Amino acid sequence: MPQPLDTRGVMPNGPAEHQLDVALRAAGGGSWMWWPTEDRVSLSDTCWTMLGFAPGEFGPSGTAWIERMHPEDAARFAAVTARCFDGSEDEYREVIRWRCKDQSWKHILSSGRAVQRDAEGRAVTFVGVLIDVEPIHRLRRKVEDQNEQLAAQVAELGDRNHELERFSHVASHDLRSPLRNMLMFASHLERSLPKGGQEAAYARRITRAGRRMHNLLDALLEYAESGRGKRPTGVADLARVVSDVVEDSQLAARGAAVCVGALPTVSGDPVLLRQLMQNLLLNAFKYAGGRPPRVSILAERQEASADRSARVRICVADAGEGFDPAEAERLFSPFQRMSHSAEGSGVGLAVVRRVAEQHGGRAWAAMVNADQATRFYVELPG
Repeated sequence: MPQPLDTRGVMPNGPAEHQLDVALRAAGGGSWMWWPTEDRVSLSDTCWTMLGFAPGEFGPSGTAWIERMHPEDAARFAAVTARCFDGSEDEYREVIRWRCKDQSWKHILSSGRAVQRDAEGRAVTFVGVLIDVEPIHRLRRKVEDQNEQLAAQVAELGDRNHELERFSHVASHDLRSPLRNMLMFASHLERSLPKGGQEAAYARRITRAGRRMHNLLDALLEYAESGRGKRPTGVADLARVVSDVVEDSQLAARGAAVCVGALPTVSGDPVLLRQLMQNLLLNAFKYAGGRPPRVSILAERQEASADRSARVRICVADAGEGFDPAEAERLFSPFQRMSHSAEGSGVGLAVVRRVAEQHGGRAWAAMVNADQATRFYVELPG
């Protein structure tokens, strides 16, 4: 004699049955019952219409509905329902592709539960629901396609950047050799010509132009090198890095006043971070506006939050020429200078940003109206 399972909450009767039907319709679904030993099914109208059929348009047998499943999904459905049939499990939940009336395939979530078994424990009655999840599947497929396109574009961009860096590196090296020869012969020519003559002046102009080109090639090489390699690892003592930069650059001897606050240890490559700090300090020195440079270097640690890891924010402030806040982003573009009166190649701040980003950080600039201070910020992983 069949043994019913507890079906409370599965197939409600009366008003609750109507409420279930309304809820299923709102979710794009329908309910069904299946008697596998009799090969018979009973389905709500929505189960038929979601496949494009009129209710009862083809035979109400389990076999007829299983035959409309995609072969791959039919095999999976047979396996999960067999476990429910023999008592290993009581319920299943599978997304199945069903063939619609127009021969297209639709993804439908089928959830079922064995609610009645015979004396030998075999399921004789299943109840369940079908819910149309095709819109979700299409959206997921669209997102996956977009992710694949984005990944391909990122890979292509990475390849182009690599080629650009390689070109910059090779070009700067290959151009140095003829430039050295040009400078050497221009120097010989200048020494061989009578001093004060027009020819000697031309030779000096050639020499100055050659030296400027040499400096630009050095800057190009520095910029190319700053973006090479993987994310740096290691530990850098910022206090030691800044101390070395100040000493080696002889900023104090050149009249600069550098005030350094307490600086922490950060994750990163000491050599690259030295390059970053050196460019920031030399930038402040160059744009001092003809006054003795006054530079302050401060840092604060920002604790980790739910959406970001711990960070160290470094601020390099000076009271120099300043810049137009609308041009803040342009400062970090290669070969851009805040003022044409200052010497330099215009890649120093571009290198600062590249080194910061290579460490997983960022760099930006701001003007503080209260004291007309120029502030450059760098955030690095703590």
